[in-house]
Amino acid sequence: MDNYNKVKLCFSENNCTLITIFEEFEELRKAVLKQSYHFVRVRFIGICSHESSVVFTNFNLRKTGMICKLCTKKNSIELRKHVNNTNEIESDGITIIEEYLAPLYEIIRTKEGCLADLAIRKKSEDKWIPVQVKSTIKNSHKMYSFGLNHNDYRNMLIICVCISEKKLWIIPCNQLSISCKLNISITSKYNKYLVAPNTVFDMIDRFRSEIICLYLDKILQPITRLQQREQVYVRKREVYLPFLQYEYPSIQNTCVDVIVNGKKVQEKVLGYTESKKALQCGLISSNGTKNGKRCQRCYRLGENEYYWLHSSIDNRFWIIPEQILYDKGYLSKKDETMPKRTLWFKSENNKNKMWLDAYQYTYDTINKEELLKVFE
Repeated sequence: MDNYNKVKLCFSENNCTLITIFEEFEELRKAVLKQSYHFVRVRFIGICSHESSVVFTNFNLRKTGMICKLCTKKNSIELRKHVNNTNEIESDGITIIEEYLAPLYEIIRTKEGCLADLAIRKKSEDKWIPVQVKSTIKNSHKMYSFGLNHNDYRNMLIICVCISEKKLWIIPCNQLSISCKLNISITSKYNKYLVAPNTVFDMIDRFRSEIICLYLDKILQPITRLQQREQVYVRKREVYLPFLQYEYPSIQNTCVDVIVNGKKVQEKVLGYTESKKALQCGLISSNGTKNGKRCQRCYRLGENEYYWLHSSIDNRFWIIPEQILYDKGYLSKKDETMPKRTLWFKSENNKNKMWLDAYQYTYDTINKEELLKVFE
């Protein structure tokens, strides 16, 4: 009876009510490992006033199940309304890192497609440390969880951030023995990497021998060839059209790639299909996952104001207003989801797509006034 009373008291102290009666509890105990009361699955009323069940040791140590699964799911949906996706969570985490490091370090956010999320260096140094950022909103059941995505972060610094508590763990990747998910509990061995504002710089210095330092252009190079190609055309635009003002969103992997003179722009590099002798562009955006597979959809009206398309075979480019693409059937309404659409360009004369001519420009002959007028 003493063990049962301990269990009952534990639930009561956490504003929950044990439903499992003593006789049922004893029967269940006989079937578990070493007949220990710690491993008995019991029924109880959680703080959400709904019935739930949990193995007692998980409730005792992590407070698992205090809110039933249905309410947990509902709360997660509400939370996602405020924090739309992992990119926003990561951006918030980076902001906290900047607060910690700004007194002594220069910090640069890398572009989409780079292995590192940040490049940091002491203001007195030449080379930069590549940093991978992992963020979580808050702890769950006394556990902070960070996904590592199986990527190769060897010789890099990993900084884990809990946004709600503004906590930082600074970990050399070479000291991690896991590759997919890092869980840090209240009593975890990884808490030796937890830093405070007055210890963060000493912690980074301590790990100098285990992390690589590189010149900035190496860290800013995207991983894949396609992403590297996209970066080439971004630089081309910046060099040829310096009279336009470019602002890059702090949150990456959204529908907006660049803000040009205050206008939201999605930027694409057109692929070339030899069999059709044509350039093509997939006007598609991520639409979550289904059964573990990524889903795609058309861009929606209102997500951008212009679509800037670069030819990959010559110096032409197109700046097309979103309303035109919507009228031609390549964008969906704000509240609907359409399958992806591909816009084809004949490599020389845009045959059957004469409407594109009005939005075609070339880097060979830049008309500054004309382009400034586009983005008025």
